[in-house]
Amino acid sequence: MHSSLFPLADPAKTRLDTELLKEFDRKVRKEKVVSCLIMQDGHLAYEYHKNKKQAEKLQKINSCTKSFISVLIGIALDQGLIAVCHPAKGNRHEHI
Repeated sequence: MHSSLFPLADPAKTRLDTELLKEFDRKVRKEKVVSCLIMQDGHLAYEYHKNKKQAEKLQKINSCTKSFISVLIGIALDQGLIAVCHPAKGNRHEHI
């Protein structure tokens, strides 16, 4: 079931490990996952939906965005793409 919102990635051109992606797919299908999409370079590299109804429905992501952003910041720091200008000093809650 393909979402028409995103162009499909050419599997031959993705940088995803095919065997690892197959294992990921098997595990996603066994868990209580409703939908999962993996984007790479603006293209849809993987898509799973429990059923057609879920494919057409907006999904709650709760606070997942914060987790992704923190991982991306960590990667960018590690690769030297960004730097910490003013590291935190002391306890931010000293006034409490």
